[in-house]
Amino acid sequence: MEIEEILACPNKHSDFEIKDGKYTCKICKHEYDSNDGVIVTSNMDSFYEGTYLNRINYNPKNKNLATNFPLNFINGGYLKAVKQNVPPNSVIVEMGCGGGVRYFGERYNTIGMDISLNSLKYSLEIYKHCIQTDIAEKIPLKDCSVDAVVSSFFWEHVLPELKPKILLEIYRILKPGGKIIFIYDVETQNPILKRLKTKDILGYKKMFIDKDGHVGYQTPIENKKIFESCGFEVLSHFGMERTVFMSQSVYKKIKELDGFLGLIGKVGNIFDTRFLLYVHIFFLWLFDNSVGRLFPIAKSRIIRTIAKKNEK
Repeated sequence: MEIEEILACPNKHSDFEIKDGKYTCKICKHEYDSNDGVIVTSNMDSFYEGTYLNRINYNPKNKNLATNFPLNFINGGYLKAVKQNVPPNSVIVEMGCGGGVRYFGERYNTIGMDISLNSLKYSLEIYKHCIQTDIAEKIPLKDCSVDAVVSSFFWEHVLPELKPKILLEIYRILKPGGKIIFIYDVETQNPILKRLKTKDILGYKKMFIDKDGHVGYQTPIENKKIFESCGFEVLSHFGMERTVFMSQSVYKKIKELDGFLGLIGKVGNIFDTRFLLYVHIFFLWLFDNSVGRLFPIAKSRIIRTIAKKNEK
């Protein structure tokens, strides 16, 4: 797949005339540049520029159980969910891709999308195509041109009022039966974070919203309704981290607090070493997929949503 086959002007959804690294819409004549191989269709955002350069490098080279098993729990099972729902060599878009996922670059025809130009330049090491764009505006791809749209911790960075607009654009570019696989933080009743919000709502807002740009926190149920209202059938809506057992990033944020919350943070932060971190990630996956399921989904800190485009 060459990007020129599915690339479209974000204003008119029409073909480009490509010459000397510039993309000119054949209808509206608007011109877009490329920058070191990244197609640029929007202005940069200083908050995100170069902020997220993280990359998932794990890439099993064969099909045996041992090498593929870690896909179950890396990044909350994100890689495994994509593998199970999207056949190899499919055309996928990873939104808010940061530094990318090496496994996706090897297995799929992956298009990285992000608002950060520096993140995309880094992603070009593993993705064949990258587009710098503000996804909250329009997606510069043709109708029914991709098999799946995936994202990891992107959705909580989107204002609630913009989510339906983005989902309708995703609906437009997905082929019939195309999939969405999103993993994202949500507004939660997790007992530890609920206690923090009750004790110090401004502190919670500073640590979990303002610092990370998490402007789109909504409850698990609210998010599910948005997907359904935009024409998607939700196949799975799985909640993770419903108890005191959470990701290392949470413990790092709360370890300096006083009292019980600080104690939880300090204890959890013990696992912040290379080997023990892997043990913690594996335990968290095991717990979330067994005992954790017994707790209400409203207590989830993270949701993994898999949805399918239905024909209207």
